[in-house]
Amino acid sequence: MSDHVITESLLWHTLKKLGIEPKVEHKVFGDPEKLISQEFVRQCYVDRKKVLGGDEAAYEYRWGSRAEKELTKRQVLHFVSELYDTQWTIGHPQ
Repeated sequence: MSDHVITESLLWHTLKKLGIEPKVEHKVFGDPEKLISQEFVRQCYVDRKKVLGGDEAAYEYRWGSRAEKELTKRQVLHFVSELYDTQWTIGHPQ
């Protein structure tokens, strides 16, 4: 939602709210870390980029070419609003 870019730490913070955590096997998704960092990258749904700076490796994720072709921002907003049981109009939740 932020120009199609999210830091790895914010991604996991957000997914944790949905009960999806790194290094914790999920009953539907299996290994979520492997699913996102390897499988979604391999299928071009996301691009994973190492961010320079700091002592530890940090990554950010961007929409991949396949996601750009298959999804619109409106579809993502609709999905997120369903998750949070909120109706959206352009620019504003209701």
